[in-house]
Amino acid sequence: MTSQEWFESVNGKYIEVAGSANAKNQCVDCANDYIKRVLGLPYIEWTNAINFPQHAGDKYEFIWNTPTALPIEGDLMIFDIGAVGHISVFIEGNLSLFRSMDENYPIGSPCCVVQHNYSKVIGWLRPKSSIIDDMTDEQKKVLNMLQVYQKEAEHSNLEGAMNALIGNVKELEIQKEAVSNLNKDIKKLEEKIKNCITKEECEKQIQTLQNNFNEDKNKWEVKKGEDITKAVENAIMESDKDWQEKTKGYDEIKESSEYKFAEFLFKLLHLTKKESE
Repeated sequence: MTSQEWFESVNGKYIEVAGSANAKNQCVDCANDYIKRVLGLPYIEWTNAINFPQHAGDKYEFIWNTPTALPIEGDLMIFDIGAVGHISVFIEGNLSLFRSMDENYPIGSPCCVVQHNYSKVIGWLRPKSSIIDDMTDEQKKVLNMLQVYQKEAEHSNLEGAMNALIGNVKELEIQKEAVSNLNKDIKKLEEKIKNCITKEECEKQIQTLQNNFNEDKNKWEVKKGEDITKAVENAIMESDKDWQEKTKGYDEIKESSEYKFAEFLFKLLHLTKKESE
């Protein structure tokens, strides 16, 4: 997040981020919010505004207020006001006047832009080299994207936004895998559809099978008829063969002299009987 984006995001709002629960919405809350969200540095807690320089550690440079010293955007202005002092975040100005983002100034007010002179300013804190300053352009882009996401997702801090984003990335991977599996299933289904026949083709194949069945049935019936005829002929032939066996000696008898004599007597008796009638 840039300084300008932070100014716009807190203007008109009450900020409570660190320190004692009995001292809410103080000027130090506004300053600590800037330290955390813009500078990416730890809160400076459990101290009054006027003592910030003593508790800031080696990550800051303290610059005394002199007639020729001029703050830059984002410097933490330290005021010697009352027992606890005051702190604000420098926006712009010259050697005579400046504007800064203040909270609880006037007392009880939310974050707002206030114009000051330097009469009560003892100096200002400036980060020696912020984490952001040491970042590459690509890292700054990533950080900016995270900060935008934090704002849009309404997370209270960048860490929470990062954790949520990591969760979303994992969920996205799961969804990607699900989509990939779905695409595979779709391809399999498409292959099956390609191999499927239409209703008309199906009916045509059924008709062909029916015709083949009828043709085979007719052939079977014809063959069956032929088999029956052949069986009858065979039976007749067998019967005739049997008859021939049984009458085999009859022709020999008919040619014998005894048969012929008997036949002569039968005819003679038959003629005698007719004449007598």
